[in-house]
Amino acid sequence: MLKRIFEKKNERGFTLIECIVAMVVTVVGLLATLSLIAYAVRSYTVSGDLAIANSLAKAKIEELRNLSQTPGGNLTTNTAGYFDQPTSKFIRRWQITTDSMGTQTLSVAVVPAYPGVLLPEVNVKTRK
Repeated sequence: MLKRIFEKKNERGFTLIECIVAMVVTVVGLLATLSLIAYAVRSYTVSGDLAIANSLAKAKIEELRNLSQTPGGNLTTNTAGYFDQPTSKFIRRWQITTDSMGTQTLSVAVVPAYPGVLLPEVNVKTRK
């Protein structure tokens, strides 16, 4: 009788250790997949915001080319008459400089409206 209890049984199935290892491997794989999905969503959002910022900068450059403007403005701070906020996400600043030859340089910066937000900053510069 005692021999029967300690006798190795030929049972089929998985041991507890094998099940735990399989669960750990599955969880690690799922976490890696979730982090890749989160990265892809963030990249998709940033690329959309970058496209918006580029189109805002180009639109302002075209507007400034068609108007006669006096030199002034600043790309790092909001200067009256030289910035606007076309969307809730971005502030558009522009600067007009004139070189010694009389050629105007138009610079436009589209920056995030709220500091610390992971939005792209776009700078466009051209001559008038």
